[in-house]
Amino acid sequence: MKWDFEDCKNSALKYNTRNEWAQGERGAYVRSLKEKWIDEITVHMNGRLKWTREACKASALTFTTMTDWKLNEGGAYEACKRNKWQSFCCGHFTRKVKWTEESCKESALQFTTRKAWQKGAAGAYKASKRQGWFDNCVTHMSLQLRPKLDIEDCKVSASKYNTRKEWAKADPSAYQASRKSGWLENVTAHMDILVNKWTREACKASALTVTTVSDWKLNEGGAYEACKRNKWESFCCGHFTRKVKWTEESCKESALQFTTRKAWQKGAAGAHKASKKLGCFDSCVAHMALQRRPKLDLEDCKASASKSKYKTRTEWAKADPSAYRASRKKGWLENVTAHMPRKRSPL
Repeated sequence: MKWDFEDCKNSALKYNTRNEWAQGERGAYVRSLKEKWIDEITVHMNGRLKWTREACKASALTFTTMTDWKLNEGGAYEACKRNKWQSFCCGHFTRKVKWTEESCKESALQFTTRKAWQKGAAGAYKASKRQGWFDNCVTHMSLQLRPKLDIEDCKVSASKYNTRKEWAKADPSAYQASRKSGWLENVTAHMDILVNKWTREACKASALTVTTVSDWKLNEGGAYEACKRNKWESFCCGHFTRKVKWTEESCKESALQFTTRKAWQKGAAGAHKASKKLGCFDSCVAHMALQRRPKLDLEDCKASASKSKYKTRTEWAKADPSAYRASRKKGWLENVTAHMPRKRSPL
């Protein structure tokens, strides 16, 4: 489309600003620029907003803080600052409270505990600490200290538990008090003191519960370490099964127990793998008969693909891939699958 003056004018009338027009109908905008019709055509459009003192005031009144105003209406903020209209525009903004010692004291008097003051008036609380007025501000507050525990309190607390560890976790203050005051033995007399001293016999008994050193080390590390530290391996570890080192002869002996390679692989995987590593696999399986599947002829493939079994080639290929492949290789596929419906893609 070739834009003439009237077309450009009609196009411009749809928009309120040049920016909107340039984005909406770029062709008309560019044409009017080239032909220098732009000023005449865009007379109706709003020009760039000029911030007056009243406009800045109106803008500022929509916000509660100067920071919000600066972020959301940067133009008005800058105009206000440039023209020094702050006293006129910014009078309503809430300013940060500057905490004095007196104001902190007044704030603190509204609360009875330090914790309540910290939660209720965090600003005053922090300011008092920062300025060193905290002690003066909280003189009226009563310190909530936990009453000192005596031996009876500790006994009552300890009586609920069977071991010191349980007690220390559940009621650490009572536990610590009894330790500091020297009442621990008295208070915990009823508790079972767990002494885990590994003797040679205990290590042996522990070792007998597992079949390998690795399992013993993982499951009973204490017994294992005690055995190692005291050099009781000959006494404790005699029953552990050690890894068999396969030789060519031992691999052959293992293979002679099986009639097929697959059976040997399943029955003695270690010997099977070792024979391959040692390069004696062929000599080990010399006595084994290779079980090869007989070659499939046309009748076998037809029987495999029969109507009663499969309805589509996909089903047949999944269920009996060897027959399917044989029929494809030999060129019997169309003949064998004549009864199967063919899926044809629409043209």
